[in-house]
Amino acid sequence: MTNRLPQGFTLIETVVYLGLLAIMLSGVIVTAYNVFESSDRSQTKSTVQLEGDFLVAKIDWALSGAQAINAPTNVGSQLSVNRWNGSNVETVVIEADPVTGTDVSLARSGNPSLPLNGFSTEVSGLTFTHLAGSGTNPESVRADFTVGARTANGQWLALPFSITSYLRK
Repeated sequence: MTNRLPQGFTLIETVVYLGLLAIMLSGVIVTAYNVFESSDRSQTKSTVQLEGDFLVAKIDWALSGAQAINAPTNVGSQLSVNRWNGSNVETVVIEADPVTGTDVSLARSGNPSLPLNGFSTEVSGLTFTHLAGSGTNPESVRADFTVGARTANGQWLALPFSITSYLRK
């Protein structure tokens, strides 16, 4: 009598192995999706942060060397200053674009306004607050706004920004 050793796998073993393989592959797919999603969100957040930092720098530039604040007198969505540019006084205006409402534009001495933020970002809630100086408190202007953008899958991501600049006269 000869004893034969079973060769191959039984049907139950094959089903168990396929089930384990399916569980492992689904974990790999979910992990890969989360990595790509996280990368996309990080890229959008970086873009929003850079755009906001650029707008803060432009507002600070407009207020550096400011001789007079034309607008706002108290609170408004437009900043207009007379600024010394090294050889003469120029008027600089930063405001929410009246056409789009989601862009910020800059105009110098009556020249056409140019957009400051990129096409993939939107700016909302742009508010300038002019605080008149009194006593030991110097005159200042505070700007508050929010910059937002959509990720590739359509999720909205927004960050608030604020700057206070003190005028030196």
